[in-house]
Amino acid sequence: MKWRYNQGLDRALYFYRDAQGRELDLIYQKGSELVPFEIKSSQTFNPTFLKGLSFFKSLVGNRCQKGYLVYGGDLEQRIGEFNLVNYKNICANL
Repeated sequence: MKWRYNQGLDRALYFYRDAQGRELDLIYQKGSELVPFEIKSSQTFNPTFLKGLSFFKSLVGNRCQKGYLVYGGDLEQRIGEFNLVNYKNICANL
């Protein structure tokens, strides 16, 4: 974000929340693609963590080709359409 700011580029970072309380922590806009991020402090994965990512994908369809669940655990893998990554490794996974 700091690099984009220093280059004079739009931050292209957003969050999402609707009237029903559904939310996403971060959405990165890369051209017409939207890349959602859900961020959890937990060190253990829970399938309910993917709920917001799945809902957002259902809203935007093909504009969302990938998404990330960022958390404190060590296990990193692809779960369906989304990537489960440790917060220390998020930059290497983008």
